[in-house]
Amino acid sequence: MDLISKYRSELMGIAIIWVILYHLILTQNSPYSFGFLDSILGNGYGGVDIFLYLSGFGLVRSWNKCLQQNHSHAINLFYKRRILRLAPTYIFICILYSIYQNNWNTLFYSISTIGHWINHNRYDWYVPTILLLYLSFPILYKLIQKYKFRFLIISFIIILLVTISFNYLSITNDLRMLSISRIPIFILGIYHGICPISYFNRSYYFRNTILMFIGLVLLFSLKHSPLRILFCGGLFQLTFLFITPGLCHIISWTLNTIKLPILNSILSLLGILSYELYLIHLKLIENIVKLPFFGEINHWVYFTILIILIITISYMTNKLMHIILNIISKIKFSI
Repeated sequence: MDLISKYRSELMGIAIIWVILYHLILTQNSPYSFGFLDSILGNGYGGVDIFLYLSGFGLVRSWNKCLQQNHSHAINLFYKRRILRLAPTYIFICILYSIYQNNWNTLFYSISTIGHWINHNRYDWYVPTILLLYLSFPILYKLIQKYKFRFLIISFIIILLVTISFNYLSITNDLRMLSISRIPIFILGIYHGICPISYFNRSYYFRNTILMFIGLVLLFSLKHSPLRILFCGGLFQLTFLFITPGLCHIISWTLNTIKLPILNSILSLLGILSYELYLIHLKLIENIVKLPFFGEINHWVYFTILIILIITISYMTNKLMHIILNIISKIKFSI
């Protein structure tokens, strides 16, 4: 687990690349293809599971730091840090999107995240999901401390039954299921964050490798099942509960073995900017064929230019939010 902690930013960098390329090849009328890699990129929603797994793991450390700094107000400090990390950038992007659409009705539903949960207007499903998971963290943390692995098993069984029920009832194109199906992987991240170092021995890594292959077989089976199982039913995503830990360990071990500083630096930067990259790339990549001048320029050149713009805007947004938050903190301090 030390390797996953060491390469956390790089893992998030790989995850956001996976998500972006997933959206690229699956956008409507997309001319983009990466040949045999399309079968891997077509499962790029697994990048979100990597984010949530690492988030659950990382939040344990953040929570413990809050307890050490101010035990009586730990929960307030914890929520403040999480909201300040999520809200400013999200609100900024939602406002820009509403201006672009000239539709201010979307703004309230997006910023409040209500739109996602009532299946109405929304910017995306991801931020409402992580916001709810972050708000639930202190409760989940206590439940995992008390019931340990049993809580994960019970949670998985409940979510599995819910997703099967939704598929059985043919309520499958519901983005809320993308949120519900991600609860177990977040809980698993918290569980691994709580586990003592002695838990992460050779048998742990062996089990995770076996579980990863089981998860891949399950994912392949579901995708080729004659049953009416669609993407938004949540079952595809649930398989990443088995896949993600082993995958993160293999990637971390590979990065630690090959030791390419330039590659690690690039992946680390993308990981640090992953939240901004996710929010900013979303509507651009999903609608790339509808963007200005598409078709007038070679589509690979167009994609390269667009990615450079997305990274640049993400970097500038990240820095701008840090400046704004620093100003706010100084004003409060002076008062």
